Amino acid sequence: MRRSYINSPVTFQMNRSRHPASMGTRYPDVKFDPSAIAGPEGSSNSIANTASSNIADIPTSFISSTAAMSNLVDILSQLETDLPSIYVDLEGIKLSREGSISILTLMLHPSATQKHVYLIDVHTLGGLAFNTSGKNGVTMKDILEEPTIPKVFFDVRNDSDALYAHFNIALQGVEDVQLMENASRRSGASKRFLNGLVKCVKYDAAIGYRLFRSWNQAKFDGELLFDPKWAGGSYQVFNLRPLPTKITAYCIGDVQYLPHLRDVYWGKLTAPWKVKVGEETKNRVLQSQLPGYQPCGSDRALGPWQDNETIIGSLWNQHDSLEDPWDDWQAENDDDWFDTRDDNDYEDWTRVPWQGPPS
Repeated sequence: MRRSYINSPVTFQMNRSRHPASMGTRYPDVKFDPSAIAGPEGSSNSIANTASSNIADIPTSFISSTAAMSNLVDILSQLETDLPSIYVDLEGIKLSREGSISILTLMLHPSATQKHVYLIDVHTLGGLAFNTSGKNGVTMKDILEEPTIPKVFFDVRNDSDALYAHFNIALQGVEDVQLMENASRRSGASKRFLNGLVKCVKYDAAIGYRLFRSWNQAKFDGELLFDPKWAGGSYQVFNLRPLPTKITAYCIGDVQYLPHLRDVYWGKLTAPWKVKVGEETKNRVLQSQLPGYQPCGSDRALGPWQDNETIIGSLWNQHDSLEDPWDDWQAENDDDWFDTRDDNDYEDWTRVPWQGPPS
């Protein structure tokens, strides 16, 4: 049975206000202390200037002990919740109910000047990664299931499937950037296919060609190590300890630009579309928990709103956005109008027989 956080006896010592329906200014600087993560496995480091990566100077901590996990939960419990500050991605072997979880990447971004990435070693900790409590009795499972704490994912489906199947975690409070991007396109035809993370970063992260090329190279370098389609590639690399530097860079890259992308796409949506995105995000999570859920398949690359032009048109006519109605189409970039299957989930979902895209 699904577990509701409401029945849990623990309490959060935090601002539990819900995040607003419209995008606003991010928090003023919030004081949180990443150095509180104890032990050598939790020591902070940066992989900036590695040959394979443009990963900015984002402090990174590897969490593989219950002491470090407890301290991390305490940090999360102190964050405000009026806007998202927790960005999440998972990696593993056949990441789904059919496989296992190796790493939970969690980036805290409570303000424009603060970022810290935590790589939680689920392979080593197992259930302790989610059941270890902080000083106030709150666990990572509680935080992931708390509906008033927004957690941002890019395509939550297989992450939710794996968490529910292996650790009985029923995600709540989820925002899905992939759905926001698809909903932000203006025509029904352009919504036919979902985009993958690479395409979103390429066109909407506003980082320039050189930084994108470096970021994308880090993604490719990671895939060379874990993707079986490349000679020597194996998903077992996610279970190597210490975690290879290129895999660390890959994990950071998956969450690095989610805050900006989330704000860009959310800011484009009208109020009715924000409601639809929220409803479809909840539906994704619920569908991933059903017995018949399929973690792969080319049909998963299709957008959820492609078949109802009438509803799509009426929702966009309810204008509360200053968005240029032509900004989805430019002569030099007609991806939304003619799908080239470049960097989108159509290729990603079919490239490995059993698993969805590496995001």
